[in-house]
Amino acid sequence: IEVKGVSSEHEVSIAGTLIGKKKTPHFVKMFEYDIDMIPTKYMAFFRYEDKPGMIGKVGTILGRENINIASMQVGRKKIRGQAVMGVNIDGSIPDTLLEEIKDQAGIDYAHAIEL
Repeated sequence: IEVKGVSSEHEVSIAGTLIGKKKTPHFVKMFEYDIDMIPTKYMAFFRYEDKPGMIGKVGTILGRENINIASMQVGRKKIRGQAVMGVNIDGSIPDTLLEEIKDQAGIDYAHAIEL
């Protein structure tokens, strides 16, 4: 299944499927990039230019605020092109911190989800 959302600022799409005998849900595509991520209560998604240090910048900012990354998936189509990152985290991310990540790390899109 694929879901698309459109606003005046962004167009977002995410696709998922059920895998295995237990039919475990997985996100398999985000912004047209392949990923493999099991949904959890707290998640965040980022889109950015793929270059050295981007994952570290996001991790450093989250770690400074005592937000633990439980798992992470990154998808890209080509080296040094656009990339997406999905992270499962142990708690919520305030909107102010998402804005800081966008500003300090040069992230194009940052959004947190709490299921």
